[in-house]
Amino acid sequence: MPLYSTEAVVIRTRDYRESDRIVTFFTRDFGKISGIARSARRSTKRFSGSLDLFCHVMVQFFEKRSQNLVRVEGCDLLAHFHHIRQDVRKMAHMSYLVELILLMAPEREKQAELFDLLLQVQGVFNTGPYSSQKALFFEMRFLALLGYAPHLNNCLSCGAGIESGRSFGFHPERGGLLCSRCAIDRNELVGVSLGTLKLLEAHRLLGGEKAGRLVFSPLALNELQRLLRALVIHKLGRKPRSMGFMEQFMGTDR
Repeated sequence: MPLYSTEAVVIRTRDYRESDRIVTFFTRDFGKISGIARSARRSTKRFSGSLDLFCHVMVQFFEKRSQNLVRVEGCDLLAHFHHIRQDVRKMAHMSYLVELILLMAPEREKQAELFDLLLQVQGVFNTGPYSSQKALFFEMRFLALLGYAPHLNNCLSCGAGIESGRSFGFHPERGGLLCSRCAIDRNELVGVSLGTLKLLEAHRLLGGEKAGRLVFSPLALNELQRLLRALVIHKLGRKPRSMGFMEQFMGTDR
């Protein structure tokens, strides 16, 4: 059995038997993997503090093709991100983003860009004040890299753009906008105002630091939050456990 080594973030951990721990990592080179860390709850030498949720680590593991779990041999701590745990809003939103990876990312499929984004989010959350606007746009990027980017530029049926002056709604099943002329049942749509759509389009076109200077109103953030939640719930067929906890703190920036 060859020994593998890769950068990883701890995205789930649970106790197993008397002294072991089963840990799920999101890795740079292997995507999402789960492994068993023998005696992790007793050994302070091999795993000291490195198997806590959100930790950025260098993990070493053996793999047997006949087994679903790898055997975690060692774990070197690179960053603990302890400030995230000191702010319940950061903790809640980080837990939600990690749950999106757990539920939507395929097993053992390399997704280096998503891994880099996860580290970026952790760095921002760890060093700066909580911002619900930043958190929502990070969430949009997560969904895009997971293959579920919402289509918010024009009507999915007729192609009418938001500059047409028509009203639009977001259709969770189709993953995008329908205009007032194409929507058969308005009850299937999540309401979103033209002002919010124009702000989102400006954010997309500007990109980078300029996009970060745009300020979204509480109404716009609420509409964006509602359509993203509706999209996730439809794609998963249920509401993620961390979603309700996270939603309590949306719009509570300092």
